[in-house]
Amino acid sequence: MSLGSSAGLADRKAVRKFAAVLVSVIATFWLSGPVFVTDRSIPDGFGFDQSDQIVGFADTNRKEYTAVSADYTVPAVTLTNAQGEPVLLTRLLAEPRPVLLQFIFTSCSTVCPVLTATFSQAQAELDRMPGDYRMISISIDPEFDTPQHLAAFAKRYNAGRHWLFLTGQNRDGRRVMNAFEALYQSDNKIYHRSLIYLRASPDRPWFRIEGFMNVADLVKQFRSVLGVGGHAAR
Repeated sequence: MSLGSSAGLADRKAVRKFAAVLVSVIATFWLSGPVFVTDRSIPDGFGFDQSDQIVGFADTNRKEYTAVSADYTVPAVTLTNAQGEPVLLTRLLAEPRPVLLQFIFTSCSTVCPVLTATFSQAQAELDRMPGDYRMISISIDPEFDTPQHLAAFAKRYNAGRHWLFLTGQNRDGRRVMNAFEALYQSDNKIYHRSLIYLRASPDRPWFRIEGFMNVADLVKQFRSVLGVGGHAAR
């Protein structure tokens, strides 16, 4: 390896390390109470940083997001769940149940840990609500995020029975992102946006949330989408 290549690799590693530290600092200011939970249960080689991750965080009243109603036409692509089973996305989203959906990738060290932790910590509150629901996390890095990686990632974030992690072919993933207007501008997936989509049922519009929100706000917006209290921000 040339000296220039070595320097470039070192620079990229430094940038990733700085990004992870930056997210930690931002989260410390945004979130009240204990922020970090050390979890080293995932063996090395799965792509995610083995250092302390944002696995859980406390609620706060601060609002750092915008939310709008939108309609999307979902492509009929077949993705793969964490058990290696095929999942036709249109059939999954046609099920008569509320949906919470997000885009993540397992090696992300910036927004994904916060997005995933929000879903993780919201499960207990959502389980206490009447009726069924479905959480869906779709990988935007399907070439790396194999079903094995997703299964380990799901375990790390204590994913319950309502939560599905999906991967697939890169072209199919991009079709889904494009349908939800979630394509990132740069070629580097690290710059993808923080997006969460809520929907009450297949015959209802989607509710698109951009930015960072805590568990209390996510549950409040979800209840509002279901029409069981609260007022969704617009």
